[in-house]
Amino acid sequence: MTVWMMLLVPSALIGFLCAFYIKKKWAIFVAGLLPWLGVLLTLLYSVNVTSYDAMDASMWPVAQFFGGNMAAFAGVMGYVFTKKLIIKEKV
Repeated sequence: MTVWMMLLVPSALIGFLCAFYIKKKWAIFVAGLLPWLGVLLTLLYSVNVTSYDAMDASMWPVAQFFGGNMAAFAGVMGYVFTKKLIIKEKV
């Protein structure tokens, strides 16, 4: 549960900040892309840079598919809810 909170809360915060500071129509794409790329960079760092001696199957593409998409969804929903509930604009 803690891992999901560490993934979703910062992603929603990125969506919240994108809604406030980026006033372009493409801000919703940034709100989804930044968390997705953050998960990708974290996974690639943990797979390629940190040393791990045991040889096992690398599951980072699966983790990126599920975790990256959940992070992007949280970022976009943070953006949409901020625009609708706090700023009161049409998205």
